[in-house]
Amino acid sequence: NRLTSVFGMGLTKGVRFFIIYGIFSSLEHIIEIQADTLPTPTECGKVDLSTRIFGGVQTHVDEFPWSTMLIYENKVNGDVGFACGGALINHYHILTAAHCTQSEIMAKQNLVLSKVRLGEWNTESEIDCEMYENDDVLCSPGFRDYAIQEKIVHPQYDNRTQANDIALLRLAQEVEYTNFISPICLPLQADAVQKLYENVAAEVAGWGQTETALYSKVKLKTTVTVKNLEQCKNHNMPQRVKNRIGGNQLCAMGIGTDACHGDSGGPLMLQDMQNGKNAYYVIGVISFGFDKKTCAVDGYASIYTRLGPYIGWIKEQTQK
Repeated sequence: NRLTSVFGMGLTKGVRFFIIYGIFSSLEHIIEIQADTLPTPTECGKVDLSTRIFGGVQTHVDEFPWSTMLIYENKVNGDVGFACGGALINHYHILTAAHCTQSEIMAKQNLVLSKVRLGEWNTESEIDCEMYENDDVLCSPGFRDYAIQEKIVHPQYDNRTQANDIALLRLAQEVEYTNFISPICLPLQADAVQKLYENVAAEVAGWGQTETALYSKVKLKTTVTVKNLEQCKNHNMPQRVKNRIGGNQLCAMGIGTDACHGDSGGPLMLQDMQNGKNAYYVIGVISFGFDKKTCAVDGYASIYTRLGPYIGWIKEQTQK
C-alpha cells in the first residue's frame, strides 16, 4: 500500500515522514550462498545513461537503483512512514546508519523499523513514469517492500558520539535485480581502507527535507565535496561536534547543497573506473549534521561514516 498523509508535521498528502533522530542527528527463505556475496562492477553501481537533499536536482526514474527507503511503524497507533535511507549492496542486504535502526527518539515515539522499500521514485504516484525530450516515456513497474529479518548494528556503535554509525539490514526475501532495483558497488580495492577521498566530488540522493518541504516527493540528488577532517573542524564547527569526529568518518559540504533530515543512512557515492567499467561506489554513510533546524548552511559540513574501515566487517556479515 502507498504511504499516505504526513505524520506529525501537518503537511499535505504524501509519504509520512518520521523524525526519529532529530533524524539527521544534530548533535523462511532458503538463502543461497551465491546470493549473499557482494556483486562485481559488472552487476552493481549502474551509471545512468539517459530536498532532504538541499539544493538538489531531480533524479531520473531509473537513477541510483540501490536507493532504499526505511519504513517505520508506530507500535501504538499503527501509523507507517519513512525516516531514513539506505543502499542495496547485494540480494539480501541493505547498508544504512546504525542510528536509523535504534535510538532514544525511536523508543519515545514508539517507532520500530519494520521493512524497506526498493524501486521507489515518486512517492505520490502508483506507477512512476518519466518523459524525455523526444517524447519517449520510461516507466518503472513500481516499488517493492521487503520485510527485515535481522538488524545487524556494528558492535562498537556509540549512540552518544555516533562513532561506528553503520549497520546492515538482512532481508527476509531475496531481492530480484531489475533496471530499477540493483546494488551499488563497494570499494573492495586493497587501498580502500585507507582512502580519505579528500577534495573529491561525491553525490548523495534521497527523499529527505528540501528548502520548502519536510520531504521531497521525488528522489533528489546533489553533489558535495569531501574535505579534510581538520579543515572541517575549522569551518564553524562547535566544539561539541569536533569532539565527536574521528578517523573513521568523512566530512563533506556543498554550496547551498547538503544531505538533510530523511537522508540519514543513505550512501555517499562516487563514480570510479575499475577493470574498464565505470560504476558507482559507496564511500560513506550519511550520519549527522550540525544544526537541528536547518541544513546546507554555507561553511558547515555533514559527517559520514567512512566505509573503508568497515569493508571487512561487511564481508563477514554478508557471508554468514
